[in-house]
Amino acid sequence: MYRGASLSEQVIQEGEEKRKTGGSKYIGVALIVLGVVVVLAAVAVAFNSFYSYRVPVVAGSSLDELIPKLLNVLVELAVRLGFLGLCIWGGSILIKHGVSLLK
Repeated sequence: MYRGASLSEQVIQEGEEKRKTGGSKYIGVALIVLGVVVVLAAVAVAFNSFYSYRVPVVAGSSLDELIPKLLNVLVELAVRLGFLGLCIWGGSILIKHGVSLLK
């Protein structure tokens, strides 16, 4: 193929040639649409959680009873925020790769 080029340069050249085909544009658009759907779904879940959240009543007679209950509430909130963060991160990666295929 390219006599003076190394193997890695040949692989990069072949990848760029394959990327320039017409089918990759459809895949790029599909990735962008899928990324936007994932981000919008995460935003919808976040708004739903925000508007339906009730502050838990943590009652106990001693500090030994209160700390585990508070930790449970904080862990639940951290898991929800982590899930939303991962959804938005994954959606943005899909959008990034979709845009790069359209270039």
